[in-house]
Amino acid sequence: MTLYWLAGLFATLLILALAGYAALLWRRVAQQEKARQQQQAERQQRLAGDLQIIAGCLLDEQMPWIEGCIRLKVLLDHYDASLSCSAPFAVLHTVHAEVADVPSHQAWKDLPSRERKAHEQRFRELELQHKIAVRQAVLHLQQQLAARA
Repeated sequence: MTLYWLAGLFATLLILALAGYAALLWRRVAQQEKARQQQQAERQQRLAGDLQIIAGCLLDEQMPWIEGCIRLKVLLDHYDASLSCSAPFAVLHTVHAEVADVPSHQAWKDLPSRERKAHEQRFRELELQHKIAVRQAVLHLQQQLAARA
């Protein structure tokens, strides 16, 4: 009978130890999830701040219009893809698609002057065509960001 008691006691202790270990692991998972959510919230706040800055600069004409459109579209995609795909922001996607083939950074600097001027002329045409719609999209974005703050 003593052997059965020892086996039962051992089994009980083993079950308690495993339950304790499972609880420890569950706690770690919960902490990691909380940290992940906090990082995501901080990322969203950073993106919202960046969007506000770019939107303000675009409205105040403190940056090239094309650059502002591209930056807003990309940041908005990262901030909230479903918001980015909504109707008010379709113009940003249109402008982005129109200039997607234009080289950037060093490749832009390496372009012959004639090609750069042709792209710049295209930029001016796009701005004339879409400036009002982009301004409305930017104002709408500022309202959306203010509502979420």
